[in-house]
Amino acid sequence: MKSHKHDKHDEERRCDNKSRPNPAKIAKGSHVAISYVGTLDGGEVFDRTEEKNPLMFTLGQGELLPAFEEALIGMKLDEEKDIHIEPKDAYGERNNTLVQEVPRNLLEGKVALEKGKKIMFSTPKGHAYAEILDFSTDSVKLDFNHPLAGKPLNFHVKVLEIS
Repeated sequence: MKSHKHDKHDEERRCDNKSRPNPAKIAKGSHVAISYVGTLDGGEVFDRTEEKNPLMFTLGQGELLPAFEEALIGMKLDEEKDIHIEPKDAYGERNNTLVQEVPRNLLEGKVALEKGKKIMFSTPKGHAYAEILDFSTDSVKLDFNHPLAGKPLNFHVKVLEIS
């Protein structure tokens, strides 16, 4: 049986261990919480999280862009990092075959036609999104490319939790 004095020192050591930084590094299978700001090369913010409402995920589950996940491997708790991802490793290059004209009557009465408006379609594979590029009395020109296709992405990331 330990003496009361010895228990006190054990408690001090346990408390001291809590104040040390977590030596864990992010690896495949880690449960991670991060905050980040995503910007385009011109500095325009396209996405962000806050520390009080972080992005939480398990690395390697395919929830995020593979290049983004790869860049997080090896990061430590409270570490910050700038990540640059080329279009081919993000949402791909723009694909001109994804810009299509459809008959106006397919959308008329269902969607207010405005240039730049983002619209959603239900498909057998789920939802598809498109941007209205132009329209005439007969047709509507739609862009089915991802809005970030063809754009390099930049992220400033801070690791908030690793388990």
